[in-house]
Amino acid sequence: MGFSVLIPAYNPTEQLVDLTQELSQTNVDAIVIVNDGSTDDTHAAIFANVRNLPKVTLIEYAQNRGKGAALKVGLAHIQKHVKTSGVVTADADGQHITKDVLAIGEAIPQNPNALLLGSREVDEMPTKSYLGNSITRFVFRVFFGLNISDTQTGLRGFATDLIDLLLTIPYDRYEFESEMLMVCNRNGVAMVEHRIETIYIENNAASSFNPWVDSTRIYFVLFRYVFASLAAAIVDYIVFFIVLPLNENTLFSIFIARAVSLLVNYFLLRTRVFFATGTVRQTFPRYVALVIVSGFIASGLIDLLANSISMNIGLAKVLVESTLFVLNFLVNRSYIFINRRK
Repeated sequence: MGFSVLIPAYNPTEQLVDLTQELSQTNVDAIVIVNDGSTDDTHAAIFANVRNLPKVTLIEYAQNRGKGAALKVGLAHIQKHVKTSGVVTADADGQHITKDVLAIGEAIPQNPNALLLGSREVDEMPTKSYLGNSITRFVFRVFFGLNISDTQTGLRGFATDLIDLLLTIPYDRYEFESEMLMVCNRNGVAMVEHRIETIYIENNAASSFNPWVDSTRIYFVLFRYVFASLAAAIVDYIVFFIVLPLNENTLFSIFIARAVSLLVNYFLLRTRVFFATGTVRQTFPRYVALVIVSGFIASGLIDLLANSISMNIGLAKVLVESTLFVLNFLVNRSYIFINRRK
């Protein structure tokens, strides 16, 4: 068995027909195209042209569900119906050419436990793609320890053994591909980059990627950490005002509120942000130690800034706690909620 090609397509152009025709004449096992609710007769004609090509299976549904949903539908189909040992995902907008698709697929047997990434030259990208990729690359390197040159590439290859893991990703739009990197990273799946041609037809006009909406979705991985902290703060506030009337002891009410919010934050970080595989017994003591240490550091630094250089105490608090917020994220990611694929 060789490998199969999976192409999610939403309002594609003739480039999809060209790529599919070329791939159908190669030794790939199968070509699965998922029509992600394309909207008019022009695109219907394009899908009609690819439907009857050799090795092609066309999966269609009426409502647009997002690139991630289309990829998961295609992966589930390949897992159930196609005899193949690997999968290469490619885009339908002309960015990926046959020789690069084949090169990624042929590299799968040499990297059976890795996620292969077809990486483009970032400096050759159009401005919006260059900026988006550069910012995302920075975020992934600093916050998640991933040093990948092209985080937004849609040309990826992997052995079919990885499909079960990828189908657990709960997101349906462009954030699926970023989450794929995160899931592979925290499960010990290596990421191997292969240089491919950088192609943008008419400044990537055929792409359905929205640089504002979809970039926000991509960064949702990081936003989960912020949301977990906000949720804990809200719980702290609510519990305080529930407990205070019951005992009329401010210090005791603060202690109970902080204890409950700490548990809420820990639960969210462990199960919704970092998806930790370590036990509570392993992670909770480290988490509590970090909370205590960061609290002492915050108190000391705020006093230092306020007393030594006469900084406004409100400004000092914002500066110190914002810095510690980022540092705590890095410590939580790298030392407390550590994940490895079993």
